[in-house]
Amino acid sequence: MMRILLILLSLSYIFPLNSVGQEIVRFKKQQMKESVCLYSLEDEKLRKKLPDKMVPMGFEREGTLKWFRDCQQLLQKEFANISDEEYTYLRRIRWYIWMFHDGTCQHNYFYVPDAEETFKHVKDLEIHLANLVEQMDSLRFQPDQIRLSDPRNKSINMADTMVPLFYLRKKIDDK
Repeated sequence: MMRILLILLSLSYIFPLNSVGQEIVRFKKQQMKESVCLYSLEDEKLRKKLPDKMVPMGFEREGTLKWFRDCQQLLQKEFANISDEEYTYLRRIRWYIWMFHDGTCQHNYFYVPDAEETFKHVKDLEIHLANLVEQMDSLRFQPDQIRLSDPRNKSINMADTMVPLFYLRKKIDDK
């Protein structure tokens, strides 16, 4: 009996140490009337590093469709078991993402309209959104599908794109 208690006690010390080592995305909430914008605290460092001058990028249709399908798969993986009621609230959320010249992307913010009702009706919404930010490394735009506005200075080519969470159940091909 004593041996079992010692094992349980030692396990209770091990698991919290492991979870402390894992970073979870934390959000800074910016209230806008009844809506909320969720900015990642980690991304505040990125915003300070953004170039003063940015030129927009263009995207080929095939690459855009593939990227949105990849976004949809990410959304469907994270919100696999949602009810129709939860979807009615989720579908109004918009995810803003910075896209860079090399095809990588970075979380900008989530726009959550009617935030109080949305957080009340969608269980663990903030955790789900944080998981999306953590997993977004899998989202890459194919560089050959990007049209740079200023090819001589690639680093100033950026785009701020929006992924509506209604893509969770929308057919992507019918854009």
